[in-house]
Amino acid sequence: MSAKSQLPLLAADGVPGKLAGEDKQKIAEIYNMFRNNDVGSTSSPQCSRLRVVDSLTNRFKFVITNPRNATLSLLRAARLKLGRPRELVLDLQGDKIVVDCWRAKKQENKGTKRRRQPPPLESLPRSVRLPIQEATSGEAEGDRTFLEGILLWILNHDDFCEFQCDVAKEEGYETGTLYKLTLGEFEPVSDKFVRDLEQDWGAFLKDAIFEFSSQSVVLYVAK
Repeated sequence: MSAKSQLPLLAADGVPGKLAGEDKQKIAEIYNMFRNNDVGSTSSPQCSRLRVVDSLTNRFKFVITNPRNATLSLLRAARLKLGRPRELVLDLQGDKIVVDCWRAKKQENKGTKRRRQPPPLESLPRSVRLPIQEATSGEAEGDRTFLEGILLWILNHDDFCEFQCDVAKEEGYETGTLYKLTLGEFEPVSDKFVRDLEQDWGAFLKDAIFEFSSQSVVLYVAK
C-alpha cells in the first residue's frame, strides 16, 4: 500500500494579489500551516483554498477555506509568524480561517473602537447546565462548579450565543478527572478569545481543538 503523496508547499511567488514580498511570504507560511493535508490531490473538493483581498490601502486580508483542525500549539505558532495581525478568526461553521493584517511598513492604527458589552450572564442556560450535572454525577461538588465557571466565562465573552454542549469524563488521566467539553454550533472564534481563554484558564486547560470537520470546539480541562 503506497503512502499518500505530500501536497506541494505554497511558495510566496504563488500567492495572488498586489502585495509586498514579505506579506506574500507571511501568507504562504500561514496557508501551509493550516492547509488540509488529508486529501489526495489539489483537485480534490476537500483541498484547502486561498483567497487574498488586496484592495485595502493599509491592510490586506486572506481567507483559507477547508482548513485542518487547529490546536493551541498550531495557533501559537501562527501568532509567531503573523506578528501582530489585526484579527484572526476561526469560522467553524463557515469552514474557513480569515486573517486581517497590516501591510508591510504601514502604520498600525491604535484607535479601534470598543463595542458596548451586554450585561454578563449570572447563570448557565439549561441546555448547558444539564450536561455538566450528568457528567459530574458522583463526583466532587467542586467539579460541577469548576465546569460551570468555564462555560459561563465563555458565554460572557464577546457576545457568544447559546451553543450545543456535551460533557464527558476521559479515562486514563493520571491525576484528578479530565473532562472533554464539546461545544457544537459555535460562533466564529477570534484569536483574542483563544488568548484570553489561555490566560484565564491556562492552569486547567490541557488542550483545545477547533474542529472544522465537526464544526465544534473541543476543550480538555482538569482541576
